Amino acid sequence: MVSVLIKYYVLDFVRSKKEPGSFFHWISLWEIWPKNPAKVGAAGFKLGIMDVMDLQKTAEDSRGIVAVYWWKKESSAVRKFFETSSLGELLDIQEFRHEEYEVSVLYPATLFSEDVSSWLSILSGGAFIDPDLYLAQVYWPKKFLNPIKGPRWGLAGLKKNLYWPSSACLVGMLTPFHGVSLSEMKKALIEFGKEGADILLDDERLMDPPACPFEARLEMGLKAAIEVEKHTGRKVVYVPNVTDRPDRLVKKLERVISLKGKGVAVNPYTSGMGSLSVASEMLKGKGFVVAQKNFAGPWLRQIAPELALVEIPWLCGADVILCPGMGEFASLDKRSLERVALRLKQPLGDLLAPGLWVTIPSGIHEMESMVDLLGKDIGFVCLMGGADGFRGSGQKAKQLKEAIVRAAISGVRG
Repeated sequence: MVSVLIKYYVLDFVRSKKEPGSFFHWISLWEIWPKNPAKVGAAGFKLGIMDVMDLQKTAEDSRGIVAVYWWKKESSAVRKFFETSSLGELLDIQEFRHEEYEVSVLYPATLFSEDVSSWLSILSGGAFIDPDLYLAQVYWPKKFLNPIKGPRWGLAGLKKNLYWPSSACLVGMLTPFHGVSLSEMKKALIEFGKEGADILLDDERLMDPPACPFEARLEMGLKAAIEVEKHTGRKVVYVPNVTDRPDRLVKKLERVISLKGKGVAVNPYTSGMGSLSVASEMLKGKGFVVAQKNFAGPWLRQIAPELALVEIPWLCGADVILCPGMGEFASLDKRSLERVALRLKQPLGDLLAPGLWVTIPSGIHEMESMVDLLGKDIGFVCLMGGADGFRGSGQKAKQLKEAIVRAAISGVRG
């Protein structure tokens, strides 16, 4: 079904920039409801600027969390669930199309602990087994955000501690095939780093395989980064993937810390959002945490992208959010990417804002439009390895770095 959306960005100037949830809201004036609710505006179909202000005020006054859902279901069933089975108080139900409803629910403060990852259990609840239920928006009161530590570095810390380049940075993501030796991987990392990579990152699928075990890979990657830095004079960081079950995750983090690693990558969509918090708390500001994106697709089917990809990892302590770019077979549509970028540009309480890394689009010429959309303080992630192995890693890095610099110069206007 074709979705036609006339949208306006409206600045909620009534609230201070430091207040939670303050950002440009999308107001849908008219649209045909699409099959995929992720493609509609972030504030929903019925929510106008006054509704948004009222819901934020309700969250602040009650010191509870207000959630807005969309549900394609018969009205009596929707009302019955939120009145009898939900832990929250039903604020409002509005039908905007036959058996399609926008529902506002207030969850009292007494339901929540200080563990951000546990909040999802309350906000989703048993009804999320229904694929037609969609979490569209959440209003966080100050009381909930004040004790949250969030990112320890954020974008500002990354730029300060890693001597971030003035243009968008290049991230080489390491994805070796079976049987690739560690010596071959090290050679490719050094070659890629010497020709322009700022970050050397493990793929989220690179766990602890026999051909490339974590311990050996960690030592190899850290040595490769040191060798690149000595050769080029640039700060280059190797970031290992520490995703694992909780006990092994902690051991991997301890090993990274003992070797003075500067960053780790965690895939919260498979290991749980709490794994980001564990990594952030163990590093204690001596390194940064990257939230990887693998398996985020099922989340995006029922949770708005600015929540699933940005706000929730942000609250859990991610210093960098890795997001699909445009133009790839596994990518976000432009509207969803706009919403991700827009949310990152606006504050979430007083938490430090995380950085954004996106996968490189299929054509290098598209980098300019990506920088224009997302700004120059982003990282472009390039796959190292895969079907082509590591052949020509240095030449590829050099071409990509030159393209990124050109994009940063010409893509950012005004």
